[in-house]
Amino acid sequence: MRLTERSDCPRVTRSILFSVTCSGPVCMSPRAVAAPADQAWAIAARAPGVAFTRAVIASQKLLFYSNFLPPHGKTMSDTTFPAGLRRIRWIAHCVRAMALIAMAVVVGFHATFWTNRGLVERTARKEWCLDCAMQFDAVSRAWGLAVNLPQALLTLFALLCLWRLFGAYLRGEVFTDGATRHLRRLGQSVTAMALVMPLTDTASILALTMGNPPGQRMLSVHLGSQHYVVLLLGLVLIAMAMVMHEAQRMAQENAEFV
Repeated sequence: MRLTERSDCPRVTRSILFSVTCSGPVCMSPRAVAAPADQAWAIAARAPGVAFTRAVIASQKLLFYSNFLPPHGKTMSDTTFPAGLRRIRWIAHCVRAMALIAMAVVVGFHATFWTNRGLVERTARKEWCLDCAMQFDAVSRAWGLAVNLPQALLTLFALLCLWRLFGAYLRGEVFTDGATRHLRRLGQSVTAMALVMPLTDTASILALTMGNPPGQRMLSVHLGSQHYVVLLLGLVLIAMAMVMHEAQRMAQENAEFV
């Protein structure tokens, strides 16, 4: 099929004729040509809008993916870590390493202390009761280990919260739900330790004197400045967590308002 234009058709209609080998030239009416022409004009009219829409979508995609790409000349750590916190990265690494070492020390201390009869006796005579009749056999030392487990577990949990907290700081997460939660749990565990420590000392003395005859079993409560300092530290950490949570809430409200 070949598309040609005939000059013998009326100029008003300006018909387009199709020359077909089998039928010869045929003159088409204006109505036959009007529909394809209108469709062509409609497509041409929509072309700028379609192109603009595609350009907007492409720019939005580029802006979205640019958030995950570092600027030219900077590494990913430089762009994702806040500038004000880059100076304490080495502190975060040190604290996390020290927390892991402290966990190992706590586990190793309780594993070796209560299995060493001489060490338990010297510590009990020096720190707990000087003139008390105590039993240092395996059963008494096992009871001493059992009553010291709550304090040991609280210490491990506090160190774990500290390790996670500075892990969040290491990733640049300061005023976040995770960092606030770790700080609050750290304060709660330290506060609980301040209450458990004197009870643990009392229970340890009772465990080592349970084998004595009736009337020679000891129940002694010791309160010292170290308990007060631990309690104060725990309350301060809880207050700091509450302040950080309130600051995070206010920052979210301001961001939503803007």
